[in-house]
Amino acid sequence: MRTLDFIWRCLWSCAKRTFSQVTPVLSAGLRAVPYALLDGAQLETHIARVRAGRRYEGHVLYFMHPAGAVIGLLKKKTVWYILCRITKEFLWAACVVSAEQFQR
Repeated sequence: MRTLDFIWRCLWSCAKRTFSQVTPVLSAGLRAVPYALLDGAQLETHIARVRAGRRYEGHVLYFMHPAGAVIGLLKKKTVWYILCRITKEFLWAACVVSAEQFQR
């Protein structure tokens, strides 16, 4: 129980960080994934573009308060990735059933 409490406190501490607090860390030479700042009017267009993407998993969208605090996040997957995962899971299940039948 103590470990879970520690993990929760760490996650909560990270979640409360603002974009302006993270930016100096990135400028210190640490590598980070590419990002872009969008306003609300661009959201639907961006989500549609992510859904239509190929050969990557998707994007993580962080919703920020005007003061800079992160107030939510949304993981948007591409249709290509979703179909790849469905195919992988289907084939994995078929292999497991096939292996079980072979052992009998």
